[in-house]
Amino acid sequence: MNQLEIDMLPVGDGEKSGDALALRFGDFNNKSKEQYIVVIDGGSKESGKKLVELIKNQYGMSYVDLVISTHPDSDHTSGLDDLRPFFYRQG
Repeated sequence: MNQLEIDMLPVGDGEKSGDALALRFGDFNNKSKEQYIVVIDGGSKESGKKLVELIKNQYGMSYVDLVISTHPDSDHTSGLDDLRPFFYRQG
């Protein structure tokens, strides 16, 4: 059964905040073949660590299928650096 989950991570303190979104869709019961992970913006360095934790612990995944950066401001891209180990799907 196909499902969709969207997680919006709060970033910053309000005045200088950024954005980080993680989406997963597919069959959540068959994680290795039928589940896809998309990250839109990475937010700050702190949110990058939260994204890694979300993808590893809540999603139970070790890769990201697609990363989208909406624009190059650091409050949208700094957290993407922590996701580099997740850019390649194994197997």
